[in-house]
Amino acid sequence: MGCRLRLASLCLGLLAASASAQTPPIRNVFFGFDFVLTPVAVKWACGGAWEQDFFQIDALVQAFPENAEAADLQTLVATLVDTANGEAGLSRLIGVNLTPEQVETLCAAALPLNLDWITPEDLAQGTDDGISPEQRAAWEAFYRISEGFR
Repeated sequence: MGCRLRLASLCLGLLAASASAQTPPIRNVFFGFDFVLTPVAVKWACGGAWEQDFFQIDALVQAFPENAEAADLQTLVATLVDTANGEAGLSRLIGVNLTPEQVETLCAAALPLNLDWITPEDLAQGTDDGISPEQRAAWEAFYRISEGFR
């Protein structure tokens, strides 16, 4: 199905709307950000650390406050935090009922994920240039595993 991380990066760079060729396009840097936040919420549901993720989300919100407000990012993050509540939350986040073995596999894939690689500059440019090879591999593995449950 292809690399969902690349898809997420492309989604971040898509235009939210454009008026005309003479008017600069209006773009929200958080468009498609749920492709990044949902896997991190899976990590939280698995008991993974959340402090650094929230710090990184806050840094991005501080860099683009109008975009965050327009995207209702605060509500999205709050909803994901509420949903990331143990195994029941995992099933809601993934959209299917999971067996204990699937939960174990999914959590093993989600726990290494982090948001440290998303800088305001990369977010504005719609790139993932700052991601380490280890994080890229972790995100690709997570998407490959989670797609297998659908």
